[in-house]
Amino acid sequence: MNVLITGATGFIGNHLTKELCRQGYHCRCLVRNNEKAKEIFKDYKDIEFVLGDVTKPETLKGVNEKIDCIINVVGLLAKWNSTENELKAINTYAPINLIRNLSDKGIKHFIQISAGGVTGPVYGHPSDENYICKPFTLYEKTKYLGEINVQNYCDKYNIPYTIIRPTFTYGPGDPHKVDLFKLVNKGLILTFGGGNSVNQPVYIDDLIKGIILAVEKGGNNQVYIIGGERPITKKEFQETIATILDRKTKKVNIPQWLAYLIAYIMEFLSKLFKINPILSLSRANMMCKDFGYNINKAKRELNYKPKYSIKKGIENTIRYYKNKGII
Repeated sequence: MNVLITGATGFIGNHLTKELCRQGYHCRCLVRNNEKAKEIFKDYKDIEFVLGDVTKPETLKGVNEKIDCIINVVGLLAKWNSTENELKAINTYAPINLIRNLSDKGIKHFIQISAGGVTGPVYGHPSDENYICKPFTLYEKTKYLGEINVQNYCDKYNIPYTIIRPTFTYGPGDPHKVDLFKLVNKGLILTFGGGNSVNQPVYIDDLIKGIILAVEKGGNNQVYIIGGERPITKKEFQETIATILDRKTKKVNIPQWLAYLIAYIMEFLSKLFKINPILSLSRANMMCKDFGYNINKAKRELNYKPKYSIKKGIENTIRYYKNKGII
């Protein structure tokens, strides 16, 4: 099968492209930096790179010739100074550009990699795909609008689609969770509101397995949550890191009200002095609220089953960080 991948040089896209190549897929990667991509995938065969930008439709001409499936992995996380237009250009409107470009090419399947957090904080039991989404952060809102655009435009052009919502993804090469591992390695476990709110960590290899199962079995115009086996508290996640690192830790807890107050103040100061806030409102929300999910639909319809326990996934991640001299 011939697959076109966007965002191939990012954390998820990198792992996905390499595994697809290992499984015998022919991968075409839409990239903005050809040399960077060639260096990342220098040990992989049956892979090609085409220059293009998902925000610029004029650069997408012909990139999907002889392609069976496109996997849109590219996404932009919000930073302290990110504008709504910047986030929408990637997370909301890029899928439209891709779908319009490939609408007359007989594409068999469009896969959109969204985000588990589009639900917003989850109240009550772990949420499934029928949970009414109330995204809280600008990133979550723009990713959810991207989902809606995929559904509407794929329906318009009669292109089968699958939407994947990864939960709290971690693993070797992840640039976003490394600070948490570093903090625990220094002997500090930092919690908000007692640390009893939950996330649903999914090890990167399990997520990639879920996406590839969607390539093989999807295309039925469905949304799937791909996550770890169960939700766990943020405190348990950090304590597991500490145990594997064999670190004695000091536990510091910040009440929820204080966390949000600090975040408000820091965001105000960040705009005033053009600095990156240590604690943002979106980060405070992520640390204080519940983001637990039910993955039964993916198990039932895609035959998805997470392989990695929290312990095994964290062990692999720590081994990678140590080998790279990061911790």
